[in-house]
Amino acid sequence: MIEPSLFAQGFDLIAGVDEAGRGACAGPLVAASVAIDKGSPLLQLGALDSKKLSPARREELYDLIVNSCRAVHVIEISSLDIDRYGLQSMNISAMRRAVAGLNVDIDYLISDGYPVTGLGMPTLAMFKGDSLSVAVGAASIIAKVTRDRIMVQMEERFPGYGFASHKGYSCASHMKAIADLGVTEIHRISYRNVSELVKAKD
Repeated sequence: MIEPSLFAQGFDLIAGVDEAGRGACAGPLVAASVAIDKGSPLLQLGALDSKKLSPARREELYDLIVNSCRAVHVIEISSLDIDRYGLQSMNISAMRRAVAGLNVDIDYLISDGYPVTGLGMPTLAMFKGDSLSVAVGAASIIAKVTRDRIMVQMEERFPGYGFASHKGYSCASHMKAIADLGVTEIHRISYRNVSELVKAKD
């Protein structure tokens, strides 16, 4: 993990930022940022890639992260805004806003995959950052758990689509539900697989 070397260089407060839901065709894009210092208990756990953890373990770590990090901030981007402004634009905007919303002064920022600039601090974009950075991994867990909880609630609002299980990602049962029931307000019409089903239904 990269944090120990950054702390050794004199950076006292490091933020990580990541998103969840980029590849889904329904539901929000969620970006989360966390700030840790050299005393964080998360450093003893190593990198925390949310994709490699069970849902139960993510829930456990969610509470640990929220209670032990110096700051946590989450941003949600609606499907409507993704359709209106584009996925990549909203992805970077969400991560920038997640970092800007932290209520502490960050010395260094690590982002997963995409550079997040314009925040007045040194930044590093890392490919597979959630596997290499404790802060990014923690942010990935916050984003993933937050989004999964939202999608479970969406199952109650829009029964029959299976949002609680597939969380808005493309799968055979989800595509069949769209074909049978139509799209909801949380579907991303700009995604080809959704728009083609809309055209077919028309």
